Amino acid sequence: MSIPFTKVSSFLGIDIGSCNTRGALFDQVNGQYHFLSAASAPTSIIHPFRNINDGLLQALLELQESSAHALLDDTSHLILPSLADGSGVDGLVVTFSAGDTLRILTLGLLQDYSAKSAKKLASFIPGCQVISLDLAGTPRRVDQLDAIISSEPDIILLAGGTDHGAINAIQQLEDVIVQACKSFPPEKIPTVIFAGNPTLVEEMVDRFQNVARFFAASNIRPEVNREDLTSGMEVLAQVVREKRTRQFEGFQNLQKICSTPPIPTSYGLDRIIRYLSMRYPSSKGVLGVDLGGTATTIISAQQGVSEMSVTAYGSGTGLKPFLENHTYEQVTRWLPDPSAIEAAPDYLWQKSLHPQAVPATTETLDIEQAAAREILHESMLTHFEQAGFRQASFELILASGSMLTRTPQPGEALLMILDGIQPVGISSIILDKNGLSSILGAAAPINSMIPVQIIDSSAYTNLATVISPIAKAKPGTPILRVSIDYGQSSVTRLDIKMGSLVAFPLPPGQTANIIMEPARGVVIDPFRKANGFKVYGGLCGVVIDARGRPLVLPKEDDLRKQTLQHWASILGA
Repeated sequence: MSIPFTKVSSFLGIDIGSCNTRGALFDQVNGQYHFLSAASAPTSIIHPFRNINDGLLQALLELQESSAHALLDDTSHLILPSLADGSGVDGLVVTFSAGDTLRILTLGLLQDYSAKSAKKLASFIPGCQVISLDLAGTPRRVDQLDAIISSEPDIILLAGGTDHGAINAIQQLEDVIVQACKSFPPEKIPTVIFAGNPTLVEEMVDRFQNVARFFAASNIRPEVNREDLTSGMEVLAQVVREKRTRQFEGFQNLQKICSTPPIPTSYGLDRIIRYLSMRYPSSKGVLGVDLGGTATTIISAQQGVSEMSVTAYGSGTGLKPFLENHTYEQVTRWLPDPSAIEAAPDYLWQKSLHPQAVPATTETLDIEQAAAREILHESMLTHFEQAGFRQASFELILASGSMLTRTPQPGEALLMILDGIQPVGISSIILDKNGLSSILGAAAPINSMIPVQIIDSSAYTNLATVISPIAKAKPGTPILRVSIDYGQSSVTRLDIKMGSLVAFPLPPGQTANIIMEPARGVVIDPFRKANGFKVYGGLCGVVIDARGRPLVLPKEDDLRKQTLQHWASILGA
């Protein structure tokens, strides 16, 4: 039985990822929530274990040791609620991205409207393969049935018709889906979700009774030019949660003690990015990036409204689809060492088969970081196309994922972010080193003060303030004159040349005033007019990235090697 979060003092957050299971512990002191500690262990759903229990237990044992807070009883069960001696926790929230690939078939009436929205909704779930069919272009009923059956979906998502709009065309699709569901073996019958004209919901409930599991969500296209995915996201999360429960053991028992139903990791991150976009009301908005093992989630938000894209590319099993759709040369261009270039194809393939393997040498670490750059870049291009962006100009960029958060040096994480995302203008780069964002997003609907208070604490790492001017000039041409006033008569002045990467030391917690004098035609930030402003310190200080956009590497091997090594040395990577 769950405890209302209004009465919760301490709580545990668990994220079950495709590679790692993470636990994070929080407690309340004098009415203020604080992050105490985090720990992780390899997720144990990979064959032959097929359950979450082993990985979860190891993560909780690590967390118990690192926090010096008793979480488990003598039988290794979570103490919930907490006891009088302070052991245990009062609440539990869970997010997940692990599990076998789910195939989601999306159908809609109009390809540029309901069908597009259905595909977008389905793509929000990490670890899913989205198949979109245009049955309007397949007039014969037998061909329509064959298309649905051959796609072997786990979930069918049907949309179409505005509120009180089209009915007959939706009923025709409904007939085909009902007939297709009857053709599947009992264990293969897909779950059906309808998110279209609400007039047809009652009829569909009757039609699918004793045929397939059926769920109805609010219309994702209530009007032709208005999209509302909120209800659809909730229903889809519920269906995916049911599917995951059947895929591996232990998940159902974990759900029984949760304070709120588990949600996909991407949903939790979306809530935090939307919140941050209201904290930073700039028209630039906020960007969230989660480079996971199976998928990469990109979320941009302005004033509480978000756009999310999830690509099936990741640093673990997500390497397989990435390598199938991209050349090895796209990855190896980021490697300065010829031996690493030669080893990369085999190593990346082995990594996709054994995603929990840890790089044992500097060479293999370089290969993984090179792949991370290209995955970030390709995921950003997908997001740009979906969201209609032309450039990555954001007030704040929040990055997470073990490939970014477990680097030997902070400069390595920053350089991967800069090379992959290629931001323009002035941005604060924040690292979610403990993987808290999705967990805080899961806790937010129950007690909105939890993420507010944790985000305001030191739980997140400020990497740097990055200034990436927009300029079209030849390499070596001076484009900026910079003055940084650290206070107490300490001023640093420097001319910035096109193609350069420059770092100024400014530790976390400190600020400085910066004045920039751009050359003719140079834009410091497309959303700011002032050339003087305050900057905040980070582990990598203040970084001016004048390498240009899009970032182009030299074609000549020796020069490319020198360039990559120089950039790494600038940021201590």
